[in-house]
Amino acid sequence: CTRALIHSDCHFMLCLTNADSVLGFNREDYASKTVGRDFLVPVSAANEDGTPLYLLPGSSDKLIPHLVYSERSALGQMVGAMLGRRQTPNFLKRHSESPAAVNLKSLVEEKHGVAWIASMRVNRASDHPPLVQAGDDSWRIPVDITIFRANGDLPAVADNFWHTIEEL
Repeated sequence: CTRALIHSDCHFMLCLTNADSVLGFNREDYASKTVGRDFLVPVSAANEDGTPLYLLPGSSDKLIPHLVYSERSALGQMVGAMLGRRQTPNFLKRHSESPAAVNLKSLVEEKHGVAWIASMRVNRASDHPPLVQAGDDSWRIPVDITIFRANGDLPAVADNFWHTIEEL
């Protein structure tokens, strides 16, 4: 996505950002606007009683399978930074990796472990089985929903869209 923005192969890029994310370009070189806020939350499949199948922080005798974003991805950087700052130990064991949240969410639904997913993507009406938060709120990562605009001239419809975004 960032390459497409850099090379003007798209007009806009909408993504989750925070101070820990490196997007592969200098943010100051692109017009951007925060259009919302959310959290990355650790989620797990639920037991029959609705409790998390995997519960953070885990223990030394019961490591939690961690479904991780690729290290180069912005979401992977955010999760890695949060885990690195924690004052308490966690007992996560790297299990599977993907750059895409939808893939990690599917693995969580199949009971393969815990992944950090944007709360807006969790427990939609179509989700079956439902997912549950796998730890208290201290494991949540605040994120901004940010839209970046490609440099250069835009087609009229894209330019009008951007002006509408700026006015909000």
